[in-house]
Amino acid sequence: MNSSSVGNVLRRLREQKSVSQSQIARQCELSPAKVSRIESNEVIPDEIELTKILSAIDTDMSREFRIFLKQEWNLEKPDFFHPDRTLFWKANQVLEKLDCSLESLRGLEQRSALYRTEIRQLVDFLRDQNHSVAIIGGIGIGKTTAICKLTSLEIPEATTPTTQAILEIGAGGTTLCEVVIKKGPAVGVLIKPRSENNIQQDVADLSEHLFSVANQQGKNPIQLGISEEVKRVILEMCDLSPQRIRDENGKRSLKRRDLELASSVSSATELSIALMTKLELHKRTLNVVWHEPETGIPAKTWLQNTFADVNNGRLEQFSIPSRIDVFVKEDIFEDRSLRLQVVDTKGIFRNAIRADLVEHFKNDHTLTVLCSTFNDAPNTDVQILLRTLQEMGIREVDDKSIICVLARPSEANVVKDAGVQVVDAQEGYEVKRDNVNERLQHMGLPSIETHFFNSLEDNPSELRDAIVQKIKEHRQSRREELQNAIVAVEDLVKSPPVFSSDLHIRSISELVAWLSQNKSIGQFEPKTQSVLIDGIGSVHPSTLHASIRRFGSWPNFDYYHYLGRGARKMAADRIYKKVNEIQDFITQMPNDSPQQGFLQSQALRLLDSSVKSLLQLVESAGMTAFRNELNSDKDFWNSLYFEWGVAVPGYRDRVATASKMWFENDLRKKCHTLISETIEKNWNDVALNLSKLLSTALVAESNQHGSLVE
Repeated sequence: MNSSSVGNVLRRLREQKSVSQSQIARQCELSPAKVSRIESNEVIPDEIELTKILSAIDTDMSREFRIFLKQEWNLEKPDFFHPDRTLFWKANQVLEKLDCSLESLRGLEQRSALYRTEIRQLVDFLRDQNHSVAIIGGIGIGKTTAICKLTSLEIPEATTPTTQAILEIGAGGTTLCEVVIKKGPAVGVLIKPRSENNIQQDVADLSEHLFSVANQQGKNPIQLGISEEVKRVILEMCDLSPQRIRDENGKRSLKRRDLELASSVSSATELSIALMTKLELHKRTLNVVWHEPETGIPAKTWLQNTFADVNNGRLEQFSIPSRIDVFVKEDIFEDRSLRLQVVDTKGIFRNAIRADLVEHFKNDHTLTVLCSTFNDAPNTDVQILLRTLQEMGIREVDDKSIICVLARPSEANVVKDAGVQVVDAQEGYEVKRDNVNERLQHMGLPSIETHFFNSLEDNPSELRDAIVQKIKEHRQSRREELQNAIVAVEDLVKSPPVFSSDLHIRSISELVAWLSQNKSIGQFEPKTQSVLIDGIGSVHPSTLHASIRRFGSWPNFDYYHYLGRGARKMAADRIYKKVNEIQDFITQMPNDSPQQGFLQSQALRLLDSSVKSLLQLVESAGMTAFRNELNSDKDFWNSLYFEWGVAVPGYRDRVATASKMWFENDLRKKCHTLISETIEKNWNDVALNLSKLLSTALVAESNQHGSLVE
């Protein structure tokens, strides 16, 4: 335990007993100032002072803290007030027993190593009380409004009983980037700025569009390759935002200073240079600003105004954000047992499943909230996202996700059940929930817990509680896994495994033989690019062009993310039939003794973790295998670039065809081979490691019966 945190514990222990610093000081014969400095970690108490203070507090917790300070941990020592501290200590003790029993566990080294790894990983997961709640959905469905309601980021209206959202809302496409709401030391706003190279690319896209519009090149000007939000911010920072003006007759018109500038230059490149000059990025070095109570401005009013300024590029010292962190002083969802943050993700646009969305599902500390509008829940965006995760072999989505149907007033009241209108909104929700579950099952998608929320009428506490409960359930499942692992190790250390079941021996032998026969994936034609080619055909043309300008590296459509997805899908398609067979083998093994149950559970966990590792390695291989060749092939990217703006329909088809030919060229064979070899090697490792684990049971049985089990 860090000595600097001892004072914090002493303060909490004293406050729990409801005694003052002066009372403690008097009992310990210390000055109140000394006690205050100890509790604020300015002074580290010596052993005598610490003993006196704990004796003066004299509670069960203070006596427990005294024991805690003397404990020697091989695991990282947790916070004293961590709710799982006692369980962690048991894990620490059982790992020590495992280390001391190496001699008696000869032949069981792999099982011991697996338990050691599992226990450490589970402790690491539970030690971290930080969790994210990622709100995911399409553009314009009301995500941000719901988030403000859930996190109490609202300001009461002056003349009506309604409230204003602190974060900017609109009809979609209002928020510039991902926004993270979290507890901080004060109310404030922090940005992660976009890199200068990314800003230059954004400006180049905007310049190409504006120059085309201003000079009317062709009948159809070049489309905007960046989002309207980024365009809005760049123009604001350059003092070129459109202005509404009135002439002498009072008639209103729109003054487009951006197009006036575009008309005055000779090329899009010259316009890009002019815009970059106006941005003055060298002056935009500030990335955080805090509310100052002495100004007299209420914190929420200040936050509303400041967020709007940052989101619209109106603060002169701030660059363009790639992410905005909003700090509040209260615990998110008012739950102190967890440290939560809420992530308002960028809306899904035109069914493009971005890498940042997929990453939320891979993070074991993130709960994803999949938002849909009421009438079409689960809507197309959610269906495509779930299908993508399924194809990538990302399982357990239902354990770490919920569906949130964002209802508008009266929508639930007009639902009909078997032709009869429901009596109230609650019944409408229940009928709709059944419809959502039925649609998911019909599509072969996981059945995910569904909740409803009407931002204007519903109390947010029910949805808040559901989110927190889902996270706690996930933590509890990991807690139970740790408890089971501790019991298994204690049983293993106490006595060597004895299975004493011919049927059990035979089932293990059959699976080991099956693994030996199926350790190879077999020959197949690698088509890593298939997901990418499909994606090119469905993405918005301007988004595709923006990606090509950046040699395929753009968050809204990233060539390398799609190649990684393609490789992972290819691997999942090849291995999951075998994985399902192995799971059936294991679950059908006799389970008549604790040792048999422990072996069965460990085998299933090893299979699960190995497959996850395999898929992640294959995904990484897919993302990197072609990177060097793609980055260096300027002719390829230039040929795609010049397809843009051609007055011939079928832009995406031409890009897809050219990209497909590039990947099918014989020069790319070694890249495809690398991916197929990665799948083959890692599957072989899965089969081999599982065989080794199961063979320990056969060795134990052989020793018991005095003969080798074939």
